Amino acid sequence: MKIAIIDDDPIAIKALERALLEYQNTYIIGTAGTGNEGLKLVKEKKPELLFLDIELPDMSGLEFIEQINLPDDNPCDVVIYSTYDKYMLPAFRKEAFDFLIKPIEKIELKNIIDRYTTKRTKTELSNRGEEESSHAKKFLLYTNTSDFKIVKINNIGFFQYNSERRIWEV
Repeated sequence: MKIAIIDDDPIAIKALERALLEYQNTYIIGTAGTGNEGLKLVKEKKPELLFLDIELPDMSGLEFIEQINLPDDNPCDVVIYSTYDKYMLPAFRKEAFDFLIKPIEKIELKNIIDRYTTKRTKTELSNRGEEESSHAKKFLLYTNTSDFKIVKINNIGFFQYNSERRIWEV
């Protein structure tokens, strides 16, 4: 898979590059230190997966997502990675593929790579006209804390508010 990294911290870029190169079939096709350099990189190199820092010198990662214009034949999934988890919900609202907290934990990165590989396999099956029977739309469940979980819509029974605990239950 072709990967690009956009981050203004060269040390963070090197750390992420080292971690990503441990996976088979991953190729770092370029890095950029600003949003504008990143937009040019994505347009020219056409990565499949993009690791994007949230705080760049010339724009935020969220602004970057709004400005990125990819043709339908060149989809690119964006993983926002940041030291600040306060950007997690806005990142998902901008349809980021995933969110990775710095410093990077290997198990979290593995989960993202595994999830992306699974998604790519399902997309390839779909493009060939083969559907996977377990293919279902997903729903991001977010509570008023920093908790969230992605669940298949088919697995949701109902919502109920527990007034004693002051939470929604699914």
